[in-house]
Amino acid sequence: MTAMFPLTNARLQVLVAIKQAGEADVQHLAAELHLTLSALRPQLLQLQAKGLISYRLEGTGPGRRRHVYRLTQEGEAMFPDNSRVQLSELVPLVENAVPGLMESWFKDRLERLWAEDARRVRDDSTEAKVEAGVTGALSRGYIGTTDRDGDDIVLRVAHCPLLALSSAWPRACALELESMRKNLKSEHVERTAWKLDGDPVCEFRVPAAVRSARAASRNGYHLVGARG
Repeated sequence: MTAMFPLTNARLQVLVAIKQAGEADVQHLAAELHLTLSALRPQLLQLQAKGLISYRLEGTGPGRRRHVYRLTQEGEAMFPDNSRVQLSELVPLVENAVPGLMESWFKDRLERLWAEDARRVRDDSTEAKVEAGVTGALSRGYIGTTDRDGDDIVLRVAHCPLLALSSAWPRACALELESMRKNLKSEHVERTAWKLDGDPVCEFRVPAAVRSARAASRNGYHLVGARG
C-alpha cells in the first residue's frame, strides 16, 4: 500500500476500517478498533484534515446527529488500482474484435467460481449457499459483510477487485446479478446499492419470502407466486 501522505499506524488502521465498512460512524469504528471515543476522534480529525475522509450527518429529531464517515477520492487512492485506464482501452478493442467474447468469458468465469464455492456448501439452503459464496469471495480479494435486516439477508461489498473492469464494462455487474439469481434459484435477489452509481458499497438483498418459499417447497408445499 502506498501513501500520498505519511500516516501513523493508528490512522492507517482507522482508514482501513472505514474502507472495509464502506461507511461507518464513530461508535462502529471504536468497537471495530477497540478504541475509546476520545482516542478515536483525533485520528478522524487528522484524516479529515488531510482530505482522506469526509462525513455526512445522519438522523433527525432532537439529539445529536451521527457523523457517518467514508473515504474521499484521495482516501481511495491509498488503495491503488492502476488497471482502470488500461481496461478502458482494452475492453472496447476486445468487444470490437470479437463481439460477445467478453460476455462469454465472464459468464463462464462466474459459473466456474459458483461451482468452486458449491463444494463448501453444508446443505441446500440459501443461507448455506450465501455463506459459501461469501467465503469464496473473501478468498478472491473482496471485502464486505453479511447482515440481517429482519429475515432478509443483506450482502454489502465495500471493496470489489473487479471494480476497474466493471467501470470499463458495466455489463459485468449485470451478469454478476444474473448469476446470483440463477445459483440462488431466485429472481427476487436485488442489488440495492451500486458503487458505479456513487454508493459507498455494492449491496445485495435476498428476501426472506423467497427463502421461505424454497424451504416450503423442500417440505412438500408450494407457495402461490413464489419461484425457485
